[in-house]
Amino acid sequence: MGRTRKIVCSKCYKLRWISKKGLCKPCGLEVACCANCNNEKKIYVRGLCYLCYEESQARIALSRVADDFIPASNYNAYLFDLYLLYVRRYRVAYHHIEQAKRFKIYLEFEKIGPLTSWLLVDKLSHKVKLPHQNTKKNGCAIMKIGRILQELGVLPPRETDIENQLQSSIELFTSPLREVVTQFSQTLRKTRRGQSTIIHALREIRRLNEWSSLHKGHGPFLLSTKEIKDYFDGLEQKSSKGQHKRYSLLNQFFKWSVDSKLILKNPLDTIPTSREQEKLTVCSPEQLKQLTRFIKNGKSDPEQALLLSLVLYFGLTTENLANATIDITDNSLNIHIYRRKRTKGAQFYNREQTLVFPYGPKWLVKLQARFIEKWSEHYHQVKKTYPHQPLCLPYHNHHNRFLDTSTVLKRVYQATEKAVEEKIPVRVLRQTCGVLYSQNGDAYALTRLGWSRQFAFHYTWLPQNYFS
Repeated sequence: MGRTRKIVCSKCYKLRWISKKGLCKPCGLEVACCANCNNEKKIYVRGLCYLCYEESQARIALSRVADDFIPASNYNAYLFDLYLLYVRRYRVAYHHIEQAKRFKIYLEFEKIGPLTSWLLVDKLSHKVKLPHQNTKKNGCAIMKIGRILQELGVLPPRETDIENQLQSSIELFTSPLREVVTQFSQTLRKTRRGQSTIIHALREIRRLNEWSSLHKGHGPFLLSTKEIKDYFDGLEQKSSKGQHKRYSLLNQFFKWSVDSKLILKNPLDTIPTSREQEKLTVCSPEQLKQLTRFIKNGKSDPEQALLLSLVLYFGLTTENLANATIDITDNSLNIHIYRRKRTKGAQFYNREQTLVFPYGPKWLVKLQARFIEKWSEHYHQVKKTYPHQPLCLPYHNHHNRFLDTSTVLKRVYQATEKAVEEKIPVRVLRQTCGVLYSQNGDAYALTRLGWSRQFAFHYTWLPQNYFS
């Protein structure tokens, strides 16, 4: 079938090279079931549709790139193997070939040290800059390796390793304030403050510095008490609790500055602050009844029902759900909870690391059986780099990494929408759990479900509001 001239195709009405049959090549292809994807498409060559044929050629080209690879070190060779492992689990395209060639050249001349944290991964990603598309940072070759290292257990979940966020927060400052906040953050770390607390403190210092430079023309150390009060008054506050937290973080910074002899007096000493009484936001009796009915219903989605029960009856947080792994023994479910490093404000875990389900009531046993059946079927379809069994699996089945907390939160929202036809945050469900276990005025049970003794006691007297 030879092409003779470029005229309008009689089928697609586009100006193309036309065969003797009066059709362009795409219109002249027969429609059949593709030998690879099993979809009914136009067959391009060897029983394959065009996309599958293109992928087969790209996979061959990718193998040729790896054939003559001479790495600068054994670790470089290991990283390139991880990169190829990640790429080959998805549809391989020609832009992967160009990325692999550039990455191979870099690994042949530059030795890479062990990637033991997401901070090192981000630094190397910023240095090498190997995205397969300029508009997509997620296509970076180094980030792909980082995700594989997470699956292998070398790196923790990205959300829980916030060292890179801390470093990025410090780099947003300019000298000489950058050196000051670096020393301040080091002092907080020595006193076992949490990294998230340090990041929030640096954010408030940066905001104050930006306001001071814009409105006063100088840095925060030259601000008077009146000027800082004007700063607080000009902020949009959602609650006095948020204002108190902002004041507390800045007050801590200025106190440290006085101790470090950077300033003579703390300008926040004479600023009065107030904190509104905390309240518990819980589900209404009707909402609780509908949630309970949904969880116990044998026709409910087992994953959604289990997620709701883990929050409502066992007090798990969104982070717990996102980073939990499971073991299945004798048709019984054991959930292993990921633990962050303890800080000054949270010195104890206040719960066992492994949640072992009780043998009753009957509805919980049936829910376990339904969840295990569906989870096992789903896990069988997931592409696995490491024998790692997360509680929540991705629906696209491309990996068995932990999901982001935002993804798990969406699943909880979907579950609550099915149960009560509205989105109920995990925070509200968990506070409802706290109220359920402290109805008789004794909140000791909460100290075994993740609450500290101080906050568990609050459930015996704090006022309650129904969620709406």
